[in-house]
Amino acid sequence: SDLQMRTAMELGLSVTMVLGIQTASSAIASLLAPAKIMVGASTVGMSGDEGTVLRHLLLYGGALLLVIATLGFIFLQLGY
Repeated sequence: SDLQMRTAMELGLSVTMVLGIQTASSAIASLLAPAKIMVGASTVGMSGDEGTVLRHLLLYGGALLLVIATLGFIFLQLGY
């Protein structure tokens, strides 16, 4: 987060907003980590079906990341 903080300061953007966007995005993106998918799939008896789980997660995770990126861009452009 230090890099994002310094970059926001250099660009004159809200440090709080940029760090919030980065934190929310990384939390959602961590859902796509292979280790988490393997553990989750094996927990519910879907070992070997990790590809199916990943395809579904890409759809929902990608949509959430797109919403966060769009809202973050709009708020930063408005000066928040």
